[in-house]
Amino acid sequence: MTTHIQGHRIELEIREGVARLTNSTPDGRNAIDLGWCHSFSSMARRCASDASVRVVVLQSRGEFFSVGGDIDDFIAHRALMPGHANEMANHLHSGIQLLVRGRAPVVAAVRGVAAGGGMSLALSADMVIASRAARFITAYTRSGLSPDGGLSWVLPRIVGPKRAFDLLALNDPVTADEALSLGMVSRVCDEAEFDATLESIIARLCAMSPVALAGLKRLMASSPGSTLAQQFDNEAETIGEVLTRPETNALLDAFVARRKQGHPKS
Repeated sequence: MTTHIQGHRIELEIREGVARLTNSTPDGRNAIDLGWCHSFSSMARRCASDASVRVVVLQSRGEFFSVGGDIDDFIAHRALMPGHANEMANHLHSGIQLLVRGRAPVVAAVRGVAAGGGMSLALSADMVIASRAARFITAYTRSGLSPDGGLSWVLPRIVGPKRAFDLLALNDPVTADEALSLGMVSRVCDEAEFDATLESIIARLCAMSPVALAGLKRLMASSPGSTLAQQFDNEAETIGEVLTRPETNALLDAFVARRKQGHPKS
């Protein structure tokens, strides 16, 4: 069964365990406004609560992943500030938090420019697949704004505080290859290979144990705020909990059976 939900500037499709959140206004460079933030948080909640979802994909139509906040919308709602901006940020943050804390791995498929809130959204994912033509631009201070979408938290943890301040303050574009060397993206591929690479990764994730992947996500989330000793405890608790699950034991039995049949590398 396929579920399709049309939101404001964004669509959600859930099919065969894959939830695709697609920015759907390419003519507007997939800019983000208040309506988008409301739709996104609602769709993220649906993804996080649907046990059939094995992988969440963040993607866009057209040549831009997203240029971030709709500046024309900000100007049109000047009289409603700061409430308008606070409401946007709160719904954006709620949606990102739901996906980050959810069981399913999140994959961002970035073509073209990911700027401002679009960059924040992309870097919130567990994996970021970028086309070689992709560009990442913080963009906030260029338009007189400060970061949102968690970028001031995640970027220093990826590239270090000094490099992060440089990128956030000066807004220099980061190419896909540079982003890969900085650890901002997982993989870079040529446009001709992009769709096949993305679908291969989605298929591989869908074929893996959702219990194991959920445990991995929890451990990755706890790691930045933990000491090594605390993370040892987190790992011990998580692997113990995973081993109580019938799905895990079925996979272990299958692994042993393959090994006995002469497939030592299975």
